Amino acid sequence: MKKILIINTTFSFGGAAKIARLLFEFLNRESSFETFFAYGRGPEINDSNVIKFGNDLEVLLHGFLTRFLGLEGMGSFFSTQKLIKFIKSQNFDIIHLHNLHGYYLNFFSLIKFLINEKYKVVWTLHDEWPITWMPAHSMGCYHCKTLIGKCHNKYPYPKTYCKVFARYMLEKKKEIFSNFSSTIVCPSKWLYEQIKNSFLREKRIELIYNGVDINIYRPLKNKDFLRTKYDIPKDKIVILVMGSRKKDPSKGIDFIKKVILKTQKNKNIIFIGVGNFNFYSPNFIKLGYIQDEKKLVEIYNISDVFLFLSLAETSPLSILEAMACGLPVIAFNVGPVSEFIDSRNGWIFDVGEEDKIESLINTLSTRKDLINFQKSSREKALNFSLDKMLKKYLEIYNNI
Repeated sequence: MKKILIINTTFSFGGAAKIARLLFEFLNRESSFETFFAYGRGPEINDSNVIKFGNDLEVLLHGFLTRFLGLEGMGSFFSTQKLIKFIKSQNFDIIHLHNLHGYYLNFFSLIKFLINEKYKVVWTLHDEWPITWMPAHSMGCYHCKTLIGKCHNKYPYPKTYCKVFARYMLEKKKEIFSNFSSTIVCPSKWLYEQIKNSFLREKRIELIYNGVDINIYRPLKNKDFLRTKYDIPKDKIVILVMGSRKKDPSKGIDFIKKVILKTQKNKNIIFIGVGNFNFYSPNFIKLGYIQDEKKLVEIYNISDVFLFLSLAETSPLSILEAMACGLPVIAFNVGPVSEFIDSRNGWIFDVGEEDKIESLINTLSTRKDLINFQKSSREKALNFSLDKMLKKYLEIYNNI
């Protein structure tokens, strides 16, 4: 029986946590694996195989060092030592890393320990953070990966007001990460190419797309009933939008707002929003945050189109969930988006082309016009099933 430890910033929140948690749950159903999950931030989980090693005081200290001194990974000393002590006590066969950023871990100390103890490591990347001096997404900024030229990246996380130590941080990442023996997993061809063109190019790099449970995220038959349940008009074309938990401009909220406000005269269209939105429009119904998966599937199913205007993505689960429920997608052409959306199951626009998006939306006249797009969305989503993702990870675990 192989013993595996999964490590991520959180257990309950975020796309990386969802993928890590799906792996954790799957492996614990497999008789040949015993799996633990260690995380640094969030509420305590009542599970003997789930361990929170971080503490709020060190998160604050780590955040201070990052924001005001530009030094990331230098805090969280005691939390990291607690994690290392736990790893030593359990004799794990495989350590599976996910997000190492998030002010919860001295990742340099952890990786040095894993190198010295010769652990077998799988590292799933959920963004470009390992190959930049700090930002989770480079946003196409060459400077963020090389410190050559001028920086034009405004991505807000991890946030810092000080770039004095930028070169030090990048060189330290190169030094530690390059000497780190691990199997790197990228959830999109786009990120795979970014890593292949970085200082990590010599690593073993695998492509495993994020997967969705196509038996849960699926088209439902009782759509008119669901619209009645949520008080949504049956004769309208419903466009779904999603907002982030925090004010994050990279999620495209400003663009979404412009599209909604510019199309409010179209009586045939109505928007529904899941998440945080702080503006009003008569054609916009806010549903708040939805954590219940069954309810989220219902929301996808009362919708006809998914409007996704994020400016930075690696392998967006929400797009795959929407497609699996039969929704065509309107999106900006950023990162790997074109790997999931084509002319048969949606529309892709360059960033800033909200006027063209507005024109497209105004051409949508009836729900019947979208039937072929909806069928194609579901068909394409089958290529990104959870079963396929889990099978590929299983192959890595068994052959590492």
